[in-house]
Amino acid sequence: MSRLNGADSVIPIDQVAMTRNAFFKGTMAEVSATMEFHFLDYMSHRSTTRFCPFGFFGLGYGMFFGQGQTYQADPQPGDYTVGTVIIPFGAGIKYKLKDRILISLEGGAKATFTDNLDKIGDETIYLPRYRTDPGTGNQVLDPTSINYGNPSDRDWYYFLGVTISYSFHQIKCY
Repeated sequence: MSRLNGADSVIPIDQVAMTRNAFFKGTMAEVSATMEFHFLDYMSHRSTTRFCPFGFFGLGYGMFFGQGQTYQADPQPGDYTVGTVIIPFGAGIKYKLKDRILISLEGGAKATFTDNLDKIGDETIYLPRYRTDPGTGNQVLDPTSINYGNPSDRDWYYFLGVTISYSFHQIKCY
C-alpha cells in the first residue's frame, strides 16, 4: 500500500502547467513477486560481514484509487480507479540483526503500463491551444484544449523504504 499524489500548483514547470492546474491523490494497492540478488554471502555462519548490498526486480499488479482533475475546468473531476501491471526494480542494503531477523533500506522504481495514474492520460485532443479573450482581445491559453499526455510513455512512481524481515533460509551442514 502506498499514497501517491501530485499537483501542478506545487512547482509548475511552465505556463501550461500553471494554467492547467491539474492534481491527483490516492492510494495504490499492489501485489508483486520480486527476486533479490545478494552480492555477499552474509547469511552464512562463517561470514565476516553482517551487511549485504542487493538488487531486485519483479512483476506485480496494482489498483490505484484516486481523486483529481485533469485541468482547471475539468468536466469530470473527482474519484477514479486505474488497474495496471507493475514492474518493480531497485537496490538496497541489508543488515543481519540476528540469525534470521534482517533490516533493510531499499529504494526503487515501479514502471506501470498506464498513463492515467495522475489522471492525465494519453488521449489526443486536437484543438487550438489559444483563444482570443473577448475582454482584452489578447491571445490566452485555453486549458480545455491542451494535449496533456504523451502516447509514447507511461507513468512511473518511486519509493524508498525500511523493512524488517524474517528469513526462512536453511544452510545444510553435512
